[in-house]
Amino acid sequence: MLKLLAVANPFPWSGGNYRAMKSLINYPSFGIKPYLLLPSVDYESYDVNFISTLVAKGVDVVGCLGYNPKGVITARIRALLHPLIPKVLTHVNLKDLPSDVNAVLSFHEFWEALWVTQFVASKMGKPSIAVLQLPPFYASKNRLRALRQAIKIYYNSLYGSNNIKGVVTRTYLNALNMLHSRRSAGILKKYSFIIGISKAICVETGLNPSSRVYCMDPGVTLDDEDLKLINEVRDRFREKKNYVVFGGRPAVDKGIAEGLLAFKKITERFNSCKLYITGKVRSRVVNRLLKFAKRLSIEDKIVFAGFIPRKERFRIVREAKLVLYPSHVDGFPYAIAESLLLNTPVVAYDIPAIDIYYRGLEGVKIVKELDVNAMVDEAINILSSNKVEVEKPKLRLWNEIIEEEINLIKHVASKS
Repeated sequence: MLKLLAVANPFPWSGGNYRAMKSLINYPSFGIKPYLLLPSVDYESYDVNFISTLVAKGVDVVGCLGYNPKGVITARIRALLHPLIPKVLTHVNLKDLPSDVNAVLSFHEFWEALWVTQFVASKMGKPSIAVLQLPPFYASKNRLRALRQAIKIYYNSLYGSNNIKGVVTRTYLNALNMLHSRRSAGILKKYSFIIGISKAICVETGLNPSSRVYCMDPGVTLDDEDLKLINEVRDRFREKKNYVVFGGRPAVDKGIAEGLLAFKKITERFNSCKLYITGKVRSRVVNRLLKFAKRLSIEDKIVFAGFIPRKERFRIVREAKLVLYPSHVDGFPYAIAESLLLNTPVVAYDIPAIDIYYRGLEGVKIVKELDVNAMVDEAINILSSNKVEVEKPKLRLWNEIIEEEINLIKHVASKS
Protein backbone atom coordinates (compact mmCIF):
# COMPACT_ATOMS: atom_id res chain seq x y z
CA MET A 1 0.00 0.00 0.00
CA LEU A 2 1.30 3.46 -0.92
CA LYS A 3 1.99 5.67 2.10
CA LEU A 4 1.23 9.39 1.97
CA LEU A 5 2.01 12.12 4.49
CA ALA A 6 -0.70 14.77 4.10
CA VAL A 7 -0.52 18.28 5.52
CA ALA A 8 -4.14 19.30 5.99
CA ASN A 9 -6.65 21.09 8.14
CA PRO A 10 -9.51 18.54 8.08
CA PHE A 11 -12.10 20.51 10.04
CA PRO A 12 -14.97 21.27 7.62
CA TRP A 13 -15.40 24.97 8.40
CA SER A 14 -14.72 25.81 4.74
CA GLY A 15 -15.18 24.11 1.38
CA GLY A 16 -11.45 23.44 1.02
CA ASN A 17 -11.16 21.85 4.45
CA TYR A 18 -14.27 19.76 3.80
CA ARG A 19 -12.83 18.45 0.55
CA ALA A 20 -9.52 17.60 2.25
CA MET A 21 -11.42 15.62 4.87
CA LYS A 22 -13.34 13.70 2.18
CA SER A 23 -10.14 12.76 0.33
CA LEU A 24 -8.42 11.54 3.50
CA ILE A 25 -11.42 9.39 4.41
CA ASN A 26 -11.49 7.83 0.92
CA TYR A 27 -7.77 7.17 0.46
CA PRO A 28 -7.58 3.83 2.35
CA SER A 29 -10.26 2.35 0.07
CA PHE A 30 -8.08 3.15 -2.95
CA GLY A 31 -4.80 1.72 -1.71
CA ILE A 32 -3.28 4.75 0.02
CA LYS A 33 -2.38 4.82 3.71
CA PRO A 34 -2.74 8.47 4.83
CA TYR A 35 -0.73 10.00 7.66
CA LEU A 36 -2.05 13.39 8.74
CA LEU A 37 0.10 16.30 9.90
CA LEU A 38 -1.96 19.32 10.94
CA PRO A 39 -0.55 22.79 10.27
CA SER A 40 -0.95 25.44 12.96
CA VAL A 41 -4.64 25.75 13.83
CA ASP A 42 -6.82 28.14 15.81
CA TYR A 43 -7.91 26.95 19.26
CA GLU A 44 -11.57 27.31 18.35
CA SER A 45 -11.12 25.44 15.05
CA TYR A 46 -9.70 22.22 16.48
CA ASP A 47 -12.44 19.64 16.92
CA VAL A 48 -11.58 16.24 18.37
CA ASN A 49 -14.77 14.70 16.96
CA PHE A 50 -13.60 15.13 13.38
CA ILE A 51 -10.17 13.76 14.30
CA SER A 52 -11.87 10.70 15.79
CA THR A 53 -13.83 10.21 12.57
CA LEU A 54 -10.64 10.30 10.50
CA VAL A 55 -8.88 7.83 12.80
CA ALA A 56 -11.86 5.46 12.60
CA LYS A 57 -11.61 5.61 8.79
CA GLY A 58 -7.95 4.59 8.78
CA VAL A 59 -6.12 7.93 8.94
CA ASP A 60 -3.11 8.05 11.28
CA VAL A 61 -2.70 11.47 12.91
CA VAL A 62 1.05 11.95 13.40
CA GLY A 63 1.17 15.47 14.75
CA CYS A 64 0.00 19.05 14.93
CA LEU A 65 2.33 22.01 14.46
CA GLY A 66 0.68 23.88 17.31
CA TYR A 67 -1.94 26.53 17.82
CA ASN A 68 -2.04 30.00 16.36
CA PRO A 69 -1.64 32.78 18.94
CA LYS A 70 -4.90 33.86 20.55
CA GLY A 71 -3.97 37.53 20.57
CA VAL A 72 -4.82 39.36 17.34
CA ILE A 73 -1.63 41.44 17.26
CA THR A 74 0.63 38.46 18.05
CA ALA A 75 -1.09 36.36 15.39
CA ARG A 76 -0.66 39.08 12.77
CA ILE A 77 3.01 39.58 13.57
CA ARG A 78 3.58 35.83 13.29
CA ALA A 79 1.75 35.66 9.94
CA LEU A 80 3.85 38.51 8.57
CA LEU A 81 7.17 37.09 9.80
CA HIS A 82 6.55 33.43 8.93
CA PRO A 83 7.45 33.71 5.21
CA LEU A 84 10.72 35.37 6.26
CA ILE A 85 11.79 33.02 9.08
CA PRO A 86 9.62 29.87 8.76
CA LYS A 87 12.10 27.54 10.48
CA VAL A 88 12.12 29.78 13.55
CA LEU A 89 8.33 30.05 13.85
CA THR A 90 7.36 26.49 12.88
CA HIS A 91 9.26 23.65 14.48
CA VAL A 92 8.96 20.38 12.57
CA ASN A 93 10.32 17.35 14.39
CA LEU A 94 11.12 14.93 11.58
CA LYS A 95 11.68 12.11 14.08
CA ASP A 96 7.95 12.17 14.88
CA LEU A 97 6.99 11.64 11.24
CA PRO A 98 6.91 8.32 9.34
CA SER A 99 10.07 8.11 7.24
CA ASP A 100 8.85 5.42 4.84
CA VAL A 101 6.16 7.48 3.10
CA ASN A 102 6.18 7.62 -0.70
CA ALA A 103 5.24 11.29 -1.02
CA VAL A 104 4.28 14.40 0.97
CA LEU A 105 1.16 16.34 -0.02
CA SER A 106 -0.35 19.68 0.97
CA PHE A 107 -4.12 20.00 0.70
CA HIS A 108 -3.96 23.76 1.04
CA GLU A 109 -2.52 26.76 -0.75
CA PHE A 110 -1.79 28.93 2.27
CA TRP A 111 1.85 29.67 2.98
CA GLU A 112 2.57 27.57 6.08
CA ALA A 113 1.08 24.40 4.57
CA LEU A 114 3.07 24.86 1.36
CA TRP A 115 6.30 25.55 3.24
CA VAL A 116 5.94 22.65 5.71
CA THR A 117 5.15 20.18 2.93
CA GLN A 118 8.13 21.19 0.81
CA PHE A 119 10.45 21.33 3.84
CA VAL A 120 9.52 17.82 5.01
CA ALA A 121 9.60 16.37 1.49
CA SER A 122 13.06 17.82 0.80
CA LYS A 123 14.46 16.54 4.11
CA MET A 124 13.04 13.06 3.45
CA GLY A 125 14.03 13.05 -0.21
CA LYS A 126 10.41 12.43 -1.25
CA PRO A 127 8.23 13.98 -3.99
CA SER A 128 6.14 16.97 -2.94
CA ILE A 129 2.58 17.49 -4.19
CA ALA A 130 0.47 20.64 -3.80
CA VAL A 131 -3.31 20.48 -4.13
CA LEU A 132 -4.39 24.07 -4.80
CA GLN A 133 -8.02 24.58 -3.82
CA LEU A 134 -7.78 28.36 -4.12
CA PRO A 135 -5.29 30.49 -6.08
CA PRO A 136 -2.23 31.22 -3.90
CA PHE A 137 -1.37 34.12 -6.23
CA TYR A 138 -2.90 35.89 -9.23
CA ALA A 139 -1.57 36.49 -12.71
CA SER A 140 -4.10 39.24 -13.46
CA LYS A 141 -3.51 42.74 -12.08
CA ASN A 142 -7.23 43.42 -12.42
CA ARG A 143 -8.00 40.55 -10.07
CA LEU A 144 -5.46 41.85 -7.56
CA ARG A 145 -7.01 45.32 -7.73
CA ALA A 146 -10.46 43.84 -7.16
CA LEU A 147 -9.25 41.93 -4.10
CA ARG A 148 -7.64 45.05 -2.65
CA GLN A 149 -10.86 46.97 -3.29
CA ALA A 150 -12.87 44.24 -1.53
CA ILE A 151 -10.60 44.57 1.51
CA LYS A 152 -11.06 48.35 1.44
CA ILE A 153 -14.86 48.05 1.26
CA TYR A 154 -14.88 45.58 4.16
CA TYR A 155 -12.78 47.66 6.54
CA ASN A 156 -14.34 50.98 5.54
CA SER A 157 -17.75 49.42 6.17
CA LEU A 158 -16.94 47.82 9.51
CA TYR A 159 -14.63 50.48 10.95
CA GLY A 160 -15.25 53.66 8.94
CA SER A 161 -13.04 55.10 6.22
CA ASN A 162 -11.07 57.32 8.61
CA ASN A 163 -10.71 54.85 11.47
CA ILE A 164 -7.02 54.31 12.24
CA LYS A 165 -7.49 50.66 13.21
CA GLY A 166 -9.33 49.95 9.96
CA VAL A 167 -6.70 51.69 7.84
CA VAL A 168 -3.82 49.91 9.62
CA THR A 169 -5.51 46.50 9.34
CA ARG A 170 -6.28 47.04 5.67
CA THR A 171 -2.68 48.06 4.97
CA TYR A 172 -1.42 45.04 6.91
CA LEU A 173 -3.63 42.62 4.95
CA ASN A 174 -2.53 44.01 1.59
CA ALA A 175 1.14 43.68 2.62
CA LEU A 176 0.56 40.17 3.99
CA ASN A 177 -1.22 39.01 0.84
CA MET A 178 1.57 40.39 -1.35
CA LEU A 179 4.29 38.73 0.73
CA HIS A 180 2.53 35.37 0.94
CA SER A 181 1.74 35.42 -2.79
CA ARG A 182 5.36 36.04 -3.75
CA ARG A 183 6.72 33.41 -1.37
CA SER A 184 4.08 30.87 -2.43
CA ALA A 185 4.88 31.41 -6.11
CA GLY A 186 8.54 30.85 -5.32
CA ILE A 187 8.12 27.70 -3.25
CA LEU A 188 5.73 26.10 -5.75
CA LYS A 189 8.58 26.11 -8.28
CA LYS A 190 10.29 23.55 -6.03
CA TYR A 191 7.31 21.18 -5.94
CA SER A 192 7.39 17.88 -7.80
CA PHE A 193 3.75 18.20 -8.86
CA ILE A 194 0.89 20.71 -8.62
CA ILE A 195 -2.79 19.77 -8.81
CA GLY A 196 -5.28 22.58 -9.38
CA ILE A 197 -8.71 21.66 -8.09
CA SER A 198 -10.35 23.28 -11.13
CA LYS A 199 -9.51 24.98 -14.42
CA ALA A 200 -10.05 28.28 -12.61
CA ILE A 201 -6.84 27.69 -10.62
CA CYS A 202 -4.77 27.59 -13.82
CA VAL A 203 -6.57 30.66 -15.18
CA GLU A 204 -6.09 32.67 -11.98
CA THR A 205 -2.44 31.76 -11.37
CA GLY A 206 -1.25 31.60 -14.96
CA LEU A 207 0.13 28.10 -14.29
CA ASN A 208 -0.10 26.29 -17.60
CA PRO A 209 -0.77 22.53 -17.65
CA SER A 210 2.51 20.66 -18.08
CA SER A 211 4.37 17.58 -16.91
CA ARG A 212 4.24 18.98 -13.35
CA VAL A 213 1.00 21.00 -13.40
CA TYR A 214 -2.44 19.45 -13.78
CA CYS A 215 -5.83 21.13 -13.37
CA MET A 216 -8.83 18.89 -12.74
CA ASP A 217 -12.05 19.85 -14.51
CA PRO A 218 -13.21 20.11 -11.80
CA GLY A 219 -11.93 18.13 -8.84
CA VAL A 220 -14.87 19.08 -6.66
CA THR A 221 -18.40 17.72 -6.51
CA LEU A 222 -21.09 16.56 -4.13
CA ASP A 223 -20.78 12.96 -3.03
CA ASP A 224 -23.59 10.40 -2.75
CA GLU A 225 -24.28 11.31 0.88
CA ASP A 226 -24.66 15.00 0.04
CA LEU A 227 -26.91 14.26 -2.93
CA LYS A 228 -29.08 11.99 -0.79
CA LEU A 229 -29.49 14.74 1.81
CA ILE A 230 -30.31 17.29 -0.90
CA ASN A 231 -32.97 15.03 -2.41
CA GLU A 232 -34.51 14.43 1.02
CA VAL A 233 -34.64 18.17 1.69
CA ARG A 234 -36.07 18.93 -1.77
CA ASP A 235 -38.86 16.41 -1.27
CA ARG A 236 -39.72 17.47 2.28
CA PHE A 237 -39.48 21.27 2.07
CA ARG A 238 -41.19 22.84 -0.92
CA GLU A 239 -42.39 26.26 0.19
CA LYS A 240 -40.17 29.29 -0.38
CA LYS A 241 -39.98 31.68 2.56
CA ASN A 242 -39.31 35.39 2.71
CA TYR A 243 -35.56 35.43 3.14
CA VAL A 244 -32.26 35.50 1.26
CA VAL A 245 -29.13 33.48 2.06
CA PHE A 246 -25.58 34.79 1.98
CA GLY A 247 -23.88 31.94 0.13
CA GLY A 248 -20.33 32.06 1.45
CA ARG A 249 -18.57 32.24 4.78
CA PRO A 250 -18.93 35.67 6.42
CA ALA A 251 -15.40 36.69 5.43
CA VAL A 252 -13.64 39.51 3.58
CA ASP A 253 -12.81 37.48 0.48
CA LYS A 254 -16.36 36.11 0.29
CA GLY A 255 -17.73 39.65 0.03
CA ILE A 256 -19.70 39.76 3.28
CA ALA A 257 -19.61 43.58 3.45
CA GLU A 258 -20.89 43.83 -0.13
CA GLY A 259 -23.55 41.26 0.72
CA LEU A 260 -24.82 43.44 3.58
CA LEU A 261 -24.70 46.57 1.42
CA ALA A 262 -26.67 44.78 -1.31
CA PHE A 263 -29.19 43.43 1.18
CA LYS A 264 -29.77 46.93 2.58
CA LYS A 265 -30.87 48.08 -0.87
CA ILE A 266 -32.99 44.96 -1.34
CA THR A 267 -34.90 45.74 1.88
CA GLU A 268 -35.81 49.16 0.50
CA ARG A 269 -38.00 47.25 -1.93
CA PHE A 270 -38.78 44.18 0.21
CA ASN A 271 -38.93 45.50 3.75
CA SER A 272 -39.92 42.24 5.48
CA CYS A 273 -37.16 40.17 3.86
CA LYS A 274 -34.44 38.65 6.07
CA LEU A 275 -30.84 37.60 5.40
CA TYR A 276 -29.49 34.28 6.71
CA ILE A 277 -25.73 33.94 7.19
CA THR A 278 -24.18 30.55 7.97
CA GLY A 279 -20.65 29.38 8.68
CA LYS A 280 -18.15 29.35 11.53
CA VAL A 281 -16.95 32.82 12.47
CA ARG A 282 -15.35 34.43 15.52
CA SER A 283 -17.72 36.21 17.88
CA ARG A 284 -15.82 39.50 17.58
CA VAL A 285 -16.34 39.42 13.79
CA VAL A 286 -20.06 38.74 14.27
CA ASN A 287 -20.25 41.72 16.63
CA ARG A 288 -18.54 43.97 14.08
CA LEU A 289 -20.86 42.81 11.31
CA LEU A 290 -23.92 43.36 13.50
CA LYS A 291 -22.74 46.88 14.34
CA PHE A 292 -22.41 47.57 10.63
CA ALA A 293 -25.88 46.11 10.05
CA LYS A 294 -27.20 48.40 12.78
CA ARG A 295 -25.73 51.44 11.02
CA LEU A 296 -27.53 50.24 7.89
CA SER A 297 -30.75 49.86 9.95
CA ILE A 298 -31.07 46.18 9.04
CA GLU A 299 -29.82 44.54 12.26
CA ASP A 300 -33.30 43.11 12.99
CA LYS A 301 -33.31 41.42 9.59
CA ILE A 302 -29.98 39.56 9.94
CA VAL A 303 -29.87 35.96 11.20
CA PHE A 304 -26.44 34.51 12.07
CA ALA A 305 -27.02 30.76 12.13
CA GLY A 306 -23.34 29.87 12.71
CA PHE A 307 -21.88 26.51 11.72
CA ILE A 308 -24.77 24.08 11.32
CA PRO A 309 -25.15 20.47 10.09
CA ARG A 310 -25.22 20.17 6.31
CA LYS A 311 -28.82 18.94 6.25
CA GLU A 312 -29.95 22.03 8.16
CA ARG A 313 -28.00 24.31 5.84
CA PHE A 314 -29.57 22.58 2.84
CA ARG A 315 -33.01 23.24 4.35
CA ILE A 316 -32.22 26.93 4.83
CA VAL A 317 -31.03 27.25 1.23
CA ARG A 318 -33.98 25.21 -0.09
CA GLU A 319 -36.54 27.51 1.55
CA ALA A 320 -34.75 30.71 0.52
CA LYS A 321 -35.92 32.76 -2.44
CA LEU A 322 -32.39 33.68 -3.42
CA VAL A 323 -28.70 33.15 -2.64
CA LEU A 324 -26.38 36.16 -2.78
CA TYR A 325 -22.83 35.10 -3.63
CA PRO A 326 -20.49 38.11 -3.97
CA SER A 327 -17.38 35.95 -3.56
CA HIS A 328 -14.01 37.19 -4.83
CA VAL A 329 -12.08 33.95 -4.33
CA ASP A 330 -13.06 30.45 -5.43
CA GLY A 331 -11.84 27.29 -7.11
CA PHE A 332 -15.23 25.64 -7.57
CA PRO A 333 -17.99 26.95 -5.28
CA TYR A 334 -19.98 24.22 -3.55
CA ALA A 335 -22.53 26.83 -2.53
CA ILE A 336 -23.76 27.51 -6.06
CA ALA A 337 -24.04 23.82 -6.98
CA GLU A 338 -25.97 23.13 -3.77
CA SER A 339 -28.29 26.10 -4.34
CA LEU A 340 -29.17 25.07 -7.88
CA LEU A 341 -29.82 21.47 -6.85
CA LEU A 342 -32.12 22.86 -4.15
CA ASN A 343 -33.95 24.94 -6.79
CA THR A 344 -32.79 28.28 -5.39
CA PRO A 345 -31.46 30.94 -7.81
CA VAL A 346 -28.11 32.66 -7.31
CA VAL A 347 -26.62 36.07 -8.05
CA ALA A 348 -22.82 36.02 -8.18
CA TYR A 349 -19.75 37.92 -9.36
CA ASP A 350 -18.03 37.13 -12.67
CA ILE A 351 -14.84 35.62 -11.22
CA PRO A 352 -13.24 32.79 -13.27
CA ALA A 353 -14.52 29.89 -11.12
CA ILE A 354 -18.11 31.04 -11.64
CA ASP A 355 -17.69 32.08 -15.27
CA ILE A 356 -16.17 28.74 -16.23
CA TYR A 357 -18.60 26.43 -14.46
CA TYR A 358 -21.90 28.30 -14.09
CA ARG A 359 -22.30 30.94 -16.79
CA GLY A 360 -25.30 30.23 -18.99
CA LEU A 361 -27.18 28.09 -16.48
CA GLU A 362 -30.80 29.02 -15.79
CA GLY A 363 -31.11 30.46 -12.30
CA VAL A 364 -27.58 31.90 -12.16
CA LYS A 365 -27.23 35.64 -12.72
CA ILE A 366 -23.63 36.81 -13.03
CA VAL A 367 -22.66 40.46 -12.59
CA LYS A 368 -19.38 42.31 -12.81
CA GLU A 369 -17.17 41.87 -9.75
CA LEU A 370 -17.67 44.66 -7.17
CA ASP A 371 -20.83 45.94 -8.91
CA VAL A 372 -23.15 45.86 -5.90
CA ASN A 373 -25.87 47.84 -7.71
CA ALA A 374 -26.01 45.28 -10.52
CA MET A 375 -26.25 42.51 -7.93
CA VAL A 376 -29.16 44.35 -6.28
CA ASP A 377 -30.95 44.81 -9.62
CA GLU A 378 -30.70 41.10 -10.44
CA ALA A 379 -31.78 40.16 -6.93
CA ILE A 380 -34.85 42.41 -7.10
CA ASN A 381 -35.79 40.97 -10.50
CA ILE A 382 -35.68 37.46 -9.04
CA LEU A 383 -37.57 38.37 -5.87
CA SER A 384 -40.23 40.15 -7.96
CA SER A 385 -40.83 37.12 -10.18
CA ASN A 386 -43.57 34.62 -9.48
CA LYS A 387 -41.42 31.79 -10.78
CA VAL A 388 -37.72 31.52 -11.60
CA GLU A 389 -36.39 28.67 -13.71
CA VAL A 390 -33.41 26.96 -12.09
CA GLU A 391 -31.23 24.52 -14.00
CA LYS A 392 -29.40 21.68 -12.27
CA PRO A 393 -25.63 21.83 -12.79
CA LYS A 394 -23.80 18.93 -14.40
CA LEU A 395 -21.59 17.44 -11.73
CA ARG A 396 -18.91 14.79 -11.94
CA LEU A 397 -19.23 11.64 -9.86
CA TRP A 398 -17.17 11.72 -6.66
CA ASN A 399 -15.72 8.26 -7.35
CA GLU A 400 -14.51 9.48 -10.73
CA ILE A 401 -12.80 12.47 -9.12
CA ILE A 402 -11.16 10.56 -6.28
CA GLU A 403 -9.88 7.92 -8.71
CA GLU A 404 -8.35 10.66 -10.86
CA GLU A 405 -6.72 12.20 -7.79
CA ILE A 406 -5.41 8.83 -6.59
CA ASN A 407 -3.91 8.07 -10.02
CA LEU A 408 -2.12 11.43 -10.06
CA ILE A 409 -0.66 10.81 -6.60
CA LYS A 410 0.44 7.28 -7.49
CA HIS A 411 2.03 8.54 -10.71
CA VAL A 412 4.12 11.11 -8.81
CA ALA A 413 4.97 8.72 -5.96
CA SER A 414 6.15 6.03 -8.40
CA LYS A 415 9.02 8.30 -9.42
CA SER A 416 10.46 8.45 -5.91
